[in-house]
Amino acid sequence: MKYCKRLFIIFNLLLLTAFQLQAESPEVKAFLNSLEYDPVKSSKKIEEFLASRTLNEEDQLTILYTQGEYQAALGFLAKYEAIAQEGYERSKKLKDFKLITKFRISLASAFAQMSRWPEAKSLYDETLRSLKDSDYQELYGYANMNYGLSCYYNNELKSGLTYLTTAYNIFAETESTYLPAILQNIGLIYDATGDQIKAIQYFKKALSHMDEEKYPLAASPTYYNIGYTSIKINKLEEGEYYLNKSLEIAKKFNAVDGIAFALSQLGQLELKKKEYAVARGYVEETYKLSLELGNKRLENLSLFQLLEIYIKQKDFDKARETLKKLDWFLKHGDKQSQIGLLKLKAEMHMEQEQFKDAAEDAKKVFELFDLIYNENSRQEVHEVQNEFENQVEEQKRQLLEQKNELQALKISEQKKQNFIYLLGTAALSVIVIFLIIFIFREIKVRRKIAKMAMTDELTKVSNRRHITQKATEEFNRFKRYNAPCLYCILDLDFFKKINDSFGHDIGDYVLIKFAKAVTSVIREVDYFGRIGGEEWLLILPQASIEEAAQIYTKIVNQCLEIDVPDDCPKVTFSMGISILQPYDETAEDAIKRADTALYEAKRKGRNCYVVLS
Repeated sequence: MKYCKRLFIIFNLLLLTAFQLQAESPEVKAFLNSLEYDPVKSSKKIEEFLASRTLNEEDQLTILYTQGEYQAALGFLAKYEAIAQEGYERSKKLKDFKLITKFRISLASAFAQMSRWPEAKSLYDETLRSLKDSDYQELYGYANMNYGLSCYYNNELKSGLTYLTTAYNIFAETESTYLPAILQNIGLIYDATGDQIKAIQYFKKALSHMDEEKYPLAASPTYYNIGYTSIKINKLEEGEYYLNKSLEIAKKFNAVDGIAFALSQLGQLELKKKEYAVARGYVEETYKLSLELGNKRLENLSLFQLLEIYIKQKDFDKARETLKKLDWFLKHGDKQSQIGLLKLKAEMHMEQEQFKDAAEDAKKVFELFDLIYNENSRQEVHEVQNEFENQVEEQKRQLLEQKNELQALKISEQKKQNFIYLLGTAALSVIVIFLIIFIFREIKVRRKIAKMAMTDELTKVSNRRHITQKATEEFNRFKRYNAPCLYCILDLDFFKKINDSFGHDIGDYVLIKFAKAVTSVIREVDYFGRIGGEEWLLILPQASIEEAAQIYTKIVNQCLEIDVPDDCPKVTFSMGISILQPYDETAEDAIKRADTALYEAKRKGRNCYVVLS
């Protein structure tokens, strides 16, 4: 389990703030150096300082930038975005390249954490282009570092590792104080890909570059990361040592998130050691803190742990009470979560000698394993599609050779006696039947692979490649016959918040249900596909704006029917619509216009649509 993202951002941003800011005024420089490592106290000091001073514009923006980073550290992303937006506009008027760049990076960072990833990527790309060949290589490294961390938050791990590696190469030569944050982020990516050994190496490398005396709170998530990763690979003593160090620091600074997560992993460690009473104390305290924090992911993790502990202690009343709280997972959770719950239920029934119920739970587990096996088999077919064209050519060659051999066999059989001729004819019939079966089998496999190559694996709608191909086809039809057509970009509102708060299994469930909601109301002539993350493309041939509005309303009504957990926001979406125009040179022109309309819908408050002709 990864450290809570918001808490990790606190330490990351505080490091960046402390190391990045510069001011012309000695008074402002002295004030910035006096700021404490506590974001609450520092934010209050900044407000008091601004209220009691008259500063020039550059110093005001420097202070504003610092205030924004502390708001992000406290988790107030809306305030962070507002400050970044204000600073970006004011610094452009000042024409200060360095301040413009810093605020643009802050704005991108805010968007990346607010389910506005396409906007964030656009700002990051613009920033990297402006810095790549400039004299501001430190800023270039800083931008790569932020871009890498944002990629990690948005599950683009490969890209994240690329940007973080670039940042590391820039700062490694100067032993920059950015290195601990970069190394921790690289470690998190390795852990997410299953390489725990390398992850721990990077976490420890981060500690070696960290000034723990000056920034003690920054070491807490690093100790935690080493601790929980060590438990994953059964290095329990090492895990316990680092988790207790993390907990000690978190308690000293009253970092509630840090306390909760450290207690959770200490409970998991005691569970592995079969010290159930100790584990229960840790995890029950974690559960209380998760409710206080409103952290749904931590709450669910604690419930899973408590269920196992109660069963081990034969406290079946508590176990049944906990099962009720986890009932949603049995109906809608990912298959691995369902298997884990069913195995615990079976264990509980066995302990109570309720063998019939235990057998029923075991049967459901085997059914889920069978589903997972079939999905893995489909995945194997999916991997084969990369070599699809070569295989098809090889099959054609083999079939041609077989047909040539068959023809030679026919000629040879005609010269033999009637008995041999009859035998040959019979053998030939078998071969022909075999070839027919072989050809049909290959055609079936080919069609299956071709279909998979056009389908999004999770939602079963068209994937990016197929839907953009359809967009091009409709664009060409428009150019030839002037047939009207609308392109619509749809984006789920606050999807990242759902993922962060309730886990990727709930996020995947919402994506699947949303895809079904759309496909259930669009016309037969329409095309719909997923182009990435929570973003979709809907093509409406021969449709008017009024018809698009009707379809939008129908989708909204379908989304209201999607069953989500308690405390989870209802599923809503924003939509940008573009009308194909004679001046469009490619389908991409109209798609970009729809994307611009989508951003306008988001700016207006989401859960609406905007049309750009």
